[in-house]
Amino acid sequence: FTTGDILADNATRHPQRTAYKLGARSLSHSELYSRAVQLVTALAATGVGRQDRVALLSRNSIEFGELMAAAQLSGIILAPINFRLSQPEVHDALCRAMPAVLVCESEFVPMISGIRDAVPDLKYVVTIGAAAGRDSVDYEDFMASGEGGQLPYAARPDDLLYLVSTSGTTGASKYCMIGQREWAKVAWAMNAELRAGCDDRMLVTMPTFHAGAIGLIAAVHARGGAAILQRQYDPAEAVNLLASEQITIMHQAPVMLQAMLNAAEASARFESVRMVMYAAAPMPIHTLRHALQTMPAAGFLNLYGLSEGAVTSLPPELHTDEA
Repeated sequence: FTTGDILADNATRHPQRTAYKLGARSLSHSELYSRAVQLVTALAATGVGRQDRVALLSRNSIEFGELMAAAQLSGIILAPINFRLSQPEVHDALCRAMPAVLVCESEFVPMISGIRDAVPDLKYVVTIGAAAGRDSVDYEDFMASGEGGQLPYAARPDDLLYLVSTSGTTGASKYCMIGQREWAKVAWAMNAELRAGCDDRMLVTMPTFHAGAIGLIAAVHARGGAAILQRQYDPAEAVNLLASEQITIMHQAPVMLQAMLNAAEASARFESVRMVMYAAAPMPIHTLRHALQTMPAAGFLNLYGLSEGAVTSLPPELHTDEA
């Protein structure tokens, strides 16, 4: 079993349901599958094969989701890079990942232009939202070059799926090797803890280069749900999205949750939320009590997982005064 099997299953079972939404743009599960296949064929035409590496430098975007889907289906290894890194750190990350192709959002193109020639094995740069340059190709043009229809190769359970960076607290950031089989298991485990189904809409505010966001998206997609993306975290905008997008599940670090509670003018903004997952740091008691009072009908779930994929939880039943 692979993560690509989840993607294909959603395209069959939930073809018209939303897979991703960011602003006014949305992508259904069937559209996600079709575009992912087309992206794989475009990558294959450049010489990228199963277990070859593709790097990605981008803020939260639907293109990010399409590249994750392409890796899930094909056995290509995706290496998301932290967009907050300095140019020397990005160069180090690329040299460690050794990608044949780099997909880069427009705002980071000047940074990449200064280090591209110093990255071994990098043959192609694909730009999101930027005009193609002398040494790059536009993302949509690149996508259109793919034949689509049928995968040129498919992922296997023993394949690597992602190279995800650690925090680098003990020195330079290192890559964790995440496989297809184990990430599919993580998706199902997190889905079960979230009690998520095809009607759920999850607000994704954390950066999608992070293993946590990648896992959360996999979890809500495991049963055909929707990932509603915020390009970058803004508490006031996030509160507005809860109501306008009828968000049912949200994930927040404790400090982010407190910021949203402070930004909300009325608890009615949270009415659609049925599950609040928090992680990344201990939850202050005063923040938890404030959240429980604001969202009395919601369950609260603490999930903790290493980048490598281990998951532990404190379920909603233990978030009571009695517990």
